[in-house]
Amino acid sequence: MFNVSRTPVREALNHLEEEGFIQIIPGVGAKIIKLSLEDILKIYDVLIILEGAASRFACSQISDNQIEKLREHNFLLERAIDENNKELIFELNAHFHWLITEATKNPHLITIRANYRLLTNVITRVFPSIPGQSTATLMAHRKIVDSLKSNNPTLSEFVMREHLEDAKKNLKEYLLHKEDEL
Repeated sequence: MFNVSRTPVREALNHLEEEGFIQIIPGVGAKIIKLSLEDILKIYDVLIILEGAASRFACSQISDNQIEKLREHNFLLERAIDENNKELIFELNAHFHWLITEATKNPHLITIRANYRLLTNVITRVFPSIPGQSTATLMAHRKIVDSLKSNNPTLSEFVMREHLEDAKKNLKEYLLHKEDEL
């Protein structure tokens, strides 16, 4: 139908299975994996550790130019919140965190985060829909930028983890409430 050979399709499906999005059942086909609340929270726990480490490592590596880019993202995030542009809020938030990961200059962490972000983006895409979460994120991002600027790795890791623990708590409450509505 799409004039594509089976090999690239098979490779794409294998990649999706490796990332945890689908399960390939021999002789049947591919099945989309539905994540439970427990799965989502466990995935988010790993994200908290990775992001905390990224903030710690970035602290000693980050340049003034990179700090300024983070501040610019916050300015744009504030405008996106004012306009209730959920897609832009999601994109700016994801890129803010990616800029911190890049600032680590640690190729291993960058690779892990790039691969893990594919899985977490499915989860974090809901955050702009959680009441109050975008504004809380904006405030937390300001604290994160200040902690990175202070060149205090312990503080930077703490502030990032605190931000993501709060987001996880809000996510859990939101998903439990959505479950009750069904």
